[in-house]
Amino acid sequence: MAPPGLSRSGAVQAMIYDDQDEDGQLGEGDVPIEEAGFIVAQTLRSETSDASGRVIFGDLQPGAPANLELKLSTLEDPFLRPVRNGVTVTPRAGRITQIEVPLTATADLDGTVSILKGDVKTAVSGVIVEAVDLDGRLLGTTKTEYDGYFYLDNIPAQPLRLQISKATLAEVNAEMPPIDVALSRETPSLSGLELDIIRK
Repeated sequence: MAPPGLSRSGAVQAMIYDDQDEDGQLGEGDVPIEEAGFIVAQTLRSETSDASGRVIFGDLQPGAPANLELKLSTLEDPFLRPVRNGVTVTPRAGRITQIEVPLTATADLDGTVSILKGDVKTAVSGVIVEAVDLDGRLLGTTKTEYDGYFYLDNIPAQPLRLQISKATLAEVNAEMPPIDVALSRETPSLSGLELDIIRK
C-alpha cells in the first residue's frame, strides 16, 4: 500500500552504502550506512537511513526536480564521502523513485615544502603540491602557506604520489622526484611529510 498522499505527491527512496569494491553499484560486500541524514530540496529533513541503509522522502512535488545532498556530519566515519556530491531527482506522482548513494573512502595528509640549497633548508610559500595516482592521473592539488605548510583532503584512500607542479619547479629553477605515499582504508591520514625541492 502506498504511503498516504502519494497519489498526489512523489517520493524518493535512497539507499546509502559504503561501496567497498568501488564499482558504483550495490553488491554483496558493500555495507549499508545507518542514520545518514540528507538535505532535500534546500530544506533540512528529519528522516535518516535505517539499518538497511534505506530512507524514504515523501511529500515531494511531482515533476519538480528535487536536490538530495548527504549531510556529512551525520556519518560516523569522517573519511567516507559520497561518490557524487549531490543527486537531482524528479519525483512522479504516485511513485517511489529509487536511487543509490554510494560512499567511497577518502584520505588526507599534510606536511611542509622547503627549498634545499647546499645545507640550507628554507620553507617556501605558494608552491603547488599535486597528488596523482600511480598512472599519473591528478587526484588533488593544494598550495603551501607562508611557512611551507600544505594540507590535502578528500583524496582517494589509495597509494598515490606527491609531486610539485612542473610550473612551480620551472619558476624556482629546481627539481624534486615524486614521493610515494601509502594511503589506504586502514591508514587514511598521514601527517608531517617533508618535501624538499633541490635548487639547481
